Amino acid sequence: MVKRIAEIGVVVKDLSSSGNRLHEILGARGGNVLKAQEYGMVVQMFRIGNIEFELMEPANQDGLIAQFLENRGEGLHHIAFEVEDIIDSIDWMKRNNVKIINEQPVSVDDLKAAFLHPESFGGALIELIEGTPKHVDNRPLPRKLQTRAQGEGVGSEGILEVGILVKDIESASSMYSKIFLSENSEIMDSEQFSLRMRDCKIENVNLKLLEMNKVHGHSNALFGQDQIGLNYVTLKVKNIQKAIAYLQQKGVSFDEEPLANFYDSKYIFIHPEELSGIPIFLKE
Repeated sequence: MVKRIAEIGVVVKDLSSSGNRLHEILGARGGNVLKAQEYGMVVQMFRIGNIEFELMEPANQDGLIAQFLENRGEGLHHIAFEVEDIIDSIDWMKRNNVKIINEQPVSVDDLKAAFLHPESFGGALIELIEGTPKHVDNRPLPRKLQTRAQGEGVGSEGILEVGILVKDIESASSMYSKIFLSENSEIMDSEQFSLRMRDCKIENVNLKLLEMNKVHGHSNALFGQDQIGLNYVTLKVKNIQKAIAYLQQKGVSFDEEPLANFYDSKYIFIHPEELSGIPIFLKE
């Protein structure tokens, strides 16, 4: 049913400023700015390899995006799965008692979309999309990681992982396995970060479910906020040392290899305030 994860939605205060930052730091390429007055927002897609960030700025003070911004501030809003057939997908959700926000798909350009309620998936708002996104340069969104040209920000090649903070990791991972046929790992415990974790692999991206045993300042600093729902995004870079040098040159606030004792990989964590509330890990 799910072909891939294609989009990460982000609520921002200033579309122009946030888009420029994504371009400068991550090398993202922007599409056209679209006004969606019926949904109370102005949107623009920014493509990084095999993923797009949908930046959403409130168009008025009464819409859902404005409410999100007031209640939670800038940051991650939803994750979008591309599906083969949205009507079949909605029927599948209904048969499995998933709460659907709009059972009748909405049409945007040549795409059809429906949203699944966060309570069904551990607090993550999920969008289903039928159709191939062509938001940037009118070209289809690539399915694989894309090697970035020299000089394009940190040299990000696309998405690897999305972190989701949940209340009950067993229940949430069971739903991802049942509904999206994810491949789930064993649950891992980390006393260092006061977390329980489970990987749920869905096509091109790993969803890492996180259950916080208690509020722990160090964990919050690593994984962004302690609110239930989407928590961070991990992007792949070709050369971590070049990424570090670039961030230093630009004066961007980041931590080198914050998970060095936890994963056998090289990581950088870009602080959320640098990218409109988006906690970003870069991995070589």
